[in-house]
Amino acid sequence: MLTEIHQFKLPETTVFGWGAAERVGEYAVKFGRRALLVTGKTATKTSGLQEHISDLLQNCGLQVTIFDDVDPEPFAQKVEAGAEVARRANCDVVIGVGGGSPLDVGKGIAGYLGLEGSFLDYLRGKEINRPGLPYLALPTTSGTAAEITKNAVFYDEERKVKIGMRSDFWFPKVALVDPALTMSMPPTLTAASGMDALSHALESYVSLRAHAASEALSAKAMTLIGRSIRAAFQEGDNRQARE
Repeated sequence: MLTEIHQFKLPETTVFGWGAAERVGEYAVKFGRRALLVTGKTATKTSGLQEHISDLLQNCGLQVTIFDDVDPEPFAQKVEAGAEVARRANCDVVIGVGGGSPLDVGKGIAGYLGLEGSFLDYLRGKEINRPGLPYLALPTTSGTAAEITKNAVFYDEERKVKIGMRSDFWFPKVALVDPALTMSMPPTLTAASGMDALSHALESYVSLRAHAASEALSAKAMTLIGRSIRAAFQEGDNRQARE
């Protein structure tokens, strides 16, 4: 009986636990001295997280340029706009902080900075044939897993459609997964992102292309979510449920 060949990849480094975000400067400085910090327009700023991450980076000797013009939808033109900001600042590392949209836009900016031509060309099918800048990701929700995948989704305004992109060059170098960053999520977002995570785990488990490693992680994820999502929804400050 022939055995199908499987390939399994994750970021080079995943740092998980309470306080993991505090180490962002320690990891970012390994990749350069000028960082582009990508966040959303509101929550990350109003919560003080954007300023805190910026301070952590600067305390480790990095120059920080902020691109916080990311909408709830990951618009493709924001990738080009962010990449232009990074080029002007001569950035050599990109750091994304937030939910799925900021993390995808940050990933897109980092990847696009290694390419030539229009980002829309790549979104519409042109081959991604080289690496971009190193990318570090700090998620503030628990649904998309954008911090550990090679995937990103962008909205093509001209065609009025969301398109998924994926490349082995687009895996984040470091994922800093800190449950503390999810503590401020309101109940509705907690429920939505938790169910998003559950659906990802379920569809991965039943996929015809599932294999031993993916099935083990999917099954464990469903167990953890199943016993924690209600408590996280009902008690937003429940540390064990958030973790």
